Amino acid sequence: MFSYGFVHIKFRGKKILLFSILITRMFPPVTTLIPVYMIEGKWGLADTRIGLILPYISFQIPLIIWIMNEFMFQIPKEIEESAALDGCTAGKMFRYINVPLSMPGITASGILAFIYNWNELMFAVILTSYNARTLPVILKAFTESEGSLQWSAASAIGVITLLLIVLFFLLMNKYLVKGLVAGAVKG
Repeated sequence: MFSYGFVHIKFRGKKILLFSILITRMFPPVTTLIPVYMIEGKWGLADTRIGLILPYISFQIPLIIWIMNEFMFQIPKEIEESAALDGCTAGKMFRYINVPLSMPGITASGILAFIYNWNELMFAVILTSYNARTLPVILKAFTESEGSLQWSAASAIGVITLLLIVLFFLLMNKYLVKGLVAGAVKG
């Protein structure tokens, strides 16, 4: 929705705003670990799923905005103009025209955000202890238990983790390829 508004609304400072969004992506997430940990402890979000989801979402928003801006720019203005002539409101135009035409971008940015969050270990280890652990944290716990590595349990969790990600990519492969090459060829 941000990208839709960003592309369609003209205002001063648009480039500065877009650049400031990009700057937030340049900082490594580790620089925010201590403030996030303190805020979550104060708000009672420590060791909860929502306490892990909120930082993950906030780190992915700049990437998704940048990807979706390019897809929104590629939607022909003529389609929107003809819909406006037919009496389509801005909300309906977004829902019935822009969202379906930008589905490859939505899918590609969603998959990229998923990959980052699936592989992220540092925040999951620090912000969770028992209730909201992710699979990489559970796998890491098996390697540190009582001084000896539990090979059978670690192997089972590793295989389950691998099968889940392979299944996900088998299901999303066509959408990922379509999304990544959607703007590559003009014409």
